[in-house]
Amino acid sequence: MESDVLLGIGVIVVLGIGLQWAARLLHVPSIILLLAGGIAVGPGLGVVDADEIFGDALFPVVSLAVGLLLFMGGLELRAADLGAGVRRPVLRLVTIGAAATWLLASAAVWLIFRESLEVSALLGAILVVSGPTVVGPLLRVARPTDPSGTILRWEGVLIDPIGATLALFCLNAAFIEDLSLRAAWDELVVVALAGAAAGVVGALAFVAASRWVLIPDDLAVAVAVMLVVAAYLAAENVRPEAGLFASTVMGLVIANQRLAPVPRLAEFGEPVVALLIGSLFIVLASQVEPGTLGEHLVGALVLVGALVLVVRPAMVALCTAGSRSVARRHRAFLACMAPRGVVAASTAALFSLRLEHIGKGSEMLVPVTFTVILALALVYGFGAVPAANLLGVRRPEPRGLLVVSREPWALALAAELAHQGVLTRVATRDHLDLAAGAEPGFGLYLGLIRDLPGSGLLADVRSALVASRDEETDLTALSVLVPVLGRQHVWLLSSKGPSAGAPRLARGELEPWARRPFGPGATHEALNAALAAGGIVRTVSAAAVPVGAVPLVALHPDGTWSVHPTGSRGGAERLVVLDGGGDDSAPRAHQSAAALVRFREHNRTWGGHLEEP
Repeated sequence: MESDVLLGIGVIVVLGIGLQWAARLLHVPSIILLLAGGIAVGPGLGVVDADEIFGDALFPVVSLAVGLLLFMGGLELRAADLGAGVRRPVLRLVTIGAAATWLLASAAVWLIFRESLEVSALLGAILVVSGPTVVGPLLRVARPTDPSGTILRWEGVLIDPIGATLALFCLNAAFIEDLSLRAAWDELVVVALAGAAAGVVGALAFVAASRWVLIPDDLAVAVAVMLVVAAYLAAENVRPEAGLFASTVMGLVIANQRLAPVPRLAEFGEPVVALLIGSLFIVLASQVEPGTLGEHLVGALVLVGALVLVVRPAMVALCTAGSRSVARRHRAFLACMAPRGVVAASTAALFSLRLEHIGKGSEMLVPVTFTVILALALVYGFGAVPAANLLGVRRPEPRGLLVVSREPWALALAAELAHQGVLTRVATRDHLDLAAGAEPGFGLYLGLIRDLPGSGLLADVRSALVASRDEETDLTALSVLVPVLGRQHVWLLSSKGPSAGAPRLARGELEPWARRPFGPGATHEALNAALAAGGIVRTVSAAAVPVGAVPLVALHPDGTWSVHPTGSRGGAERLVVLDGGGDDSAPRAHQSAAALVRFREHNRTWGGHLEEP
């Protein structure tokens, strides 16, 4: 009935997004909740019947959605990240490593389940894939340092089309009787070439249209999706599974071309990615019968043990042998990260259906694949952070402050915080000439504000203070920083007092995004006036704040700090204040903004780089 279809679609969307939200709040891998939720509303409650909702279009829709996800994943990959020491391990992992994983996983399947060699080889190929849908969230939680972080990110995106094509090769070679082994291999090559060609053409079309300013800004994401779908369909019409190559290559080419500036498609596509990931897992999990999971549970868990303890470590050891750029602790962490995601689930479900159509169905293909996906999500989801900590490859929790401002008081604050041991960065489009003998201590970012997320600067930044006095800059900074750092970690100081409201451009739309820093009455005008009158930014005991001093930042004994001391002074040991009294006994080399820097206006475009002190 139409109402049942509508209800099913609504449940898919609500659960797909809602369970990802709940996973973030609970700090657990989202794939666990999504798979459990899909099984619950599918065979459990009977609310979602994917066959009834989508009919014969189910797997084409799933495959197209996976292609869009791989396109978004490709946009995150920058060739500049692949240094000489990283490129070789990545190439080995997606070639030699993929072959090794296939052979070892196939052998494990055959030994554990005593299935035919054809089914074992097919399932082994399906288990080669990993994917950005599961690797990305785990990297975000584990926060590994490079090179392991970069290697895993690249492997997660590139391995999906390779693994899916390898599974297609196994299907054709083992089960399609009119294809010889050589013909199946030729098909594999054609799939890769056709997909790559379609992806390059789609990327060039988008880049050319962007270079000639033919795409309105508000349609950029829509046009990109249109061209991805067109490239995907063109490749699929040449050979099945070529569409995954097309979408991945298109994302890679767009991300790494230098012919034309393109919008930050990945940033604006994040809601689409979240919707696709959630919907795909709910739909695919709803196709699994809990009874079949139980029938093969013991064997599937033994297979998981083999994958975690034998297959992945052996593959990583083989692919990183002789690599001096990948230290042993990073190799060990690479061996601790190989989750499986939506591509494995969709490929298993699709190929199981194809085997049924030719009368060679396998009852274990889908339930074993889903059990492996869920079990690996638990193993790697809860083990990634302890492993990173144990191996010493986890990046420390970010505690730095980013100051988006060129105001004298803001530069003096940045210098004082750096002097007190707080990692501080200043983002400005103005070049600063440091006065003779001045040692500000903070890093200086001279690039475009909109490029901050891709600069690597925010990796160690916990909070941001936006105080440029330029409404356009504030608007850009807020729109870029709030999605990355979170609303609770971004402060906005307008050029007007609290009673006057936010700047014109930010009023109503951006004011709720950010909190106002410092105490009552703290404005640009008041802070700069106090500084010009001889005031200094300095650190004092929280128990002995000078009369009339403006509290700026609270420093706590455990090394944490807050930009809003009036709301967090409890437990604060020291306060960074703007003291209008001008205590001459305090060192002034790093306190007076007037003595700290001189501005040099110029008309050159400064690149997006960080100048360390």
